[in-house]
Amino acid sequence: ISATSKEVHRLIFDLRPSQLDDLGLAAALRSCAYDSLESAGIEVHMEVVGEERRLPPQVEIAAYRVTQEAVSNVVRHAHAESVFVSLEFKEHDIVVQVEDDGIGFDLSQKLSLTGSERCLGLLGMKERAELLGGSLGVDTKPGVGTRVMADIPTEIGQGDDEQNKGADRR
Repeated sequence: ISATSKEVHRLIFDLRPSQLDDLGLAAALRSCAYDSLESAGIEVHMEVVGEERRLPPQVEIAAYRVTQEAVSNVVRHAHAESVFVSLEFKEHDIVVQVEDDGIGFDLSQKLSLTGSERCLGLLGMKERAELLGGSLGVDTKPGVGTRVMADIPTEIGQGDDEQNKGADRR
């Protein structure tokens, strides 16, 4: 019962981390990055640029999930010593970047994989950004590290409500 209770709590937390509501996007990203990376022995640097403000919930959760997946990928695959996470608040969008000094990878080769070898994390990050009218870029090559950058509009159009609800469910 105790294990099931912990798993239910984790699943509820994963739907929408309470830190987003309680502390805001910047603090939630900082917590996500430091908790995951420092426990893996990876040095973390974080920067917030621009005037921090609350954003529509679907924008905050998309930015959080992209960052969470990028950080998770660093821990699992990058063999990095340090990571730089940045959140930039612009007038009509936000830009989230996760850059590591790890081993990098061949992006075209990874994207061409099929079946169980597919890069679902990369595809999921791209889909989250694009569902809100944004974009995801990945700059990497073997031996050089990786930079993941998501640019997400902060103004959600009225006609996009149904589409944006899907971003919360991912």
